Amino acid sequence: MGKNLLGGGKSRKGARNRQNDAATQKATRYSNDASEVYACVTRLFGGPNCEVKCVDGELRLCVIRNKFRGRGKRDNTLTSGTWVLIGLRDWESRTDGKLPRCDLLEVYTSSDKQRLKNTVKDVNWGNLAGIGADPEVASDDEIDFVDQDNYQEMVSVGSNYITFGDRASSDEELDIDTI
Repeated sequence: MGKNLLGGGKSRKGARNRQNDAATQKATRYSNDASEVYACVTRLFGGPNCEVKCVDGELRLCVIRNKFRGRGKRDNTLTSGTWVLIGLRDWESRTDGKLPRCDLLEVYTSSDKQRLKNTVKDVNWGNLAGIGADPEVASDDEIDFVDQDNYQEMVSVGSNYITFGDRASSDEELDIDTI
């Protein structure tokens, strides 16, 4: 038996086996069955549980399988707003007052989201809009645009507001101490 001149253990062999090639891209998985539904993660609970909102508008409790935890979590990070493919549990009896359970089958990336929107046309993607911190879904409904010419200055004094004339027409400085 030869001497170990290089040192180390079996860990370098295992590192080589788990090495991923960045050039290869995995194929996007589509829903093949009626029991596979697209959903979006709304909340993460402790352990292997999260709450998802499906494209049919129903909230479900999703069980995160071990494939998506531990070592496999690297490419499958779940956060609020992540799109997933879930499998419904048709065989399970449902108790009143609790969310129906489902299983996590696939986690989609942002490029997968675009592929899904472009290829799957029979799904209402609007049900998944606005969940989480998704920059694509940001809308301007919450932003109020103000015309600078008609803008009136408001000065707060305690809890009352005093209105002064148009900002565009007033050229004089306002001293708050004199009020």
